[in-house]
Amino acid sequence: MSNLFKIIFVVFVFIGCTNNNTSVNNIIKYKGTYTGNDITYNGSAIDAVAAITVEESGKVTLEIKWSNQTINFYADADLVKELSNTKFEVNSAGQYLSLDFSSGLFFIYNQGSYNYSGNLTKQ
Repeated sequence: MSNLFKIIFVVFVFIGCTNNNTSVNNIIKYKGTYTGNDITYNGSAIDAVAAITVEESGKVTLEIKWSNQTINFYADADLVKELSNTKFEVNSAGQYLSLDFSSGLFFIYNQGSYNYSGNLTKQ
C-alpha cells in the first residue's frame, strides 16, 4: 500500500512540474520575421527600420535602427503574456512590448520615457 502512495505522489509531482505554457503555444503561430519603416518615436514619424522576430521557442527579439543607433530588446518565452489570440505583451525590467497580430503586426515598445511604435509586415 505504501508503494502505491509513493507512485501516486511521484505522478502528482510530475504533473505539477510540467509547464503548459499556452502563451508560447499561441505566439509560435506567428513565428517569423516582421519588418517595416513606418515607425514613430514619442508620437512623431522617424526615419527608422524595425524588425521583430518570433522564434519557434517563443522567444521574441526586437531591433530598431535609427540615427546611427540600434535599440535591442529580447524576451524569453516565459515572459510573453497572451492577452488574446492575436495580442501579446512582455513587461520586463522596466521595458514593455505590445504585439498585435490582428492585421500584420503592430507593435508598441516602451523603454522609460521612450516610446516606439509601428506597423510591420511578415517577410
